[in-house]
Amino acid sequence: MDSIKTEKPRPWDSIKSLDLYFMDIWGETDPSDSLFRHIPPVTSFLLNLPDRESLAEDPSELDEALLHLGSLEHVLTNLTTFTLLCNWDGTMILEVLQMCHNLEDLTLDFQDWVLPYRDAPSLVQASQDGLLLPKLRILRLCHAHADVVDIIQFFKTPTLAELDISFADTEDASNFIHMRQAQRNFPTIIRSLVNRSRCEKSLRKFRLDSVNVMSDQDQLIEVLTNFPYLTHLILDNVYFDPCVLHESWHGEPTIIPRLEVLEVLHIIPHFPLNELGRFVNGRGKLGNPNGALKKFVATFRKYIPPDFDFGVRQSRYYTRQGLYIPSTTETSLGFA
Repeated sequence: MDSIKTEKPRPWDSIKSLDLYFMDIWGETDPSDSLFRHIPPVTSFLLNLPDRESLAEDPSELDEALLHLGSLEHVLTNLTTFTLLCNWDGTMILEVLQMCHNLEDLTLDFQDWVLPYRDAPSLVQASQDGLLLPKLRILRLCHAHADVVDIIQFFKTPTLAELDISFADTEDASNFIHMRQAQRNFPTIIRSLVNRSRCEKSLRKFRLDSVNVMSDQDQLIEVLTNFPYLTHLILDNVYFDPCVLHESWHGEPTIIPRLEVLEVLHIIPHFPLNELGRFVNGRGKLGNPNGALKKFVATFRKYIPPDFDFGVRQSRYYTRQGLYIPSTTETSLGFA
């Protein structure tokens, strides 16, 4: 530890990327001599903070920990890539991100927890003016609880090109988080980010992972209407009825008119593929002659169907339609 804190030139001052994991809260009490002050000015940083349960119930311990994080400013202002694994406090995350002026790639992993918010000037400012991340191009939310996603309502990301929202994964797709479980309307949260950031023209890629929208079909369409310039859509482990996509294209197309790449991944074995095919095949016909997809990929969860012979015949049918389905229990199909 003393070798890290030395003021002499150190070999590690030249490193550009650092991953730092804490299994427990740091034992230092003096923020002026914090270990964080001696981290070199890297451009890529992964910080895994200890679980919230490892902190004492005494609020002063959290406040003390936050003082130590303030010692990271010389690192945070220099970052272009930042991954933060934290389930502590939403206000704290906003305060940390306020120092990240040069971020281009941000990943927030919430570890399946609901984040509380403390009343603080930083929270008021973020609510009123937005937390400006002027260079951010990629934003990922991982292992998010339904109510955690609303943190993005505070963000102002005028150059955002890629948004990735991933909820907790389970073996049973029907047990995925439902959009309606969030206290605030999920499409409204997305709309707030896009409108505040004015990033509708720059946002070209959206990934949604591990969510159940079978009873919230309209919300899925509402989310997609916020992305008029989207070219790449990934629905990964999303439990949905593809009829809603096809039906949204009856008449004048209103959602994702510029889509070029569609990936529907890890879908359930009995997924109604024909309905999805109607959406894919119809894109270039209904009021959008240039709307045909350039690439389509679908993968299924591993499953051995009782009527495997029928699956082989269905594979041959889609092959004649220009799609490819390998005859394996780990099934995928697509075209490019």
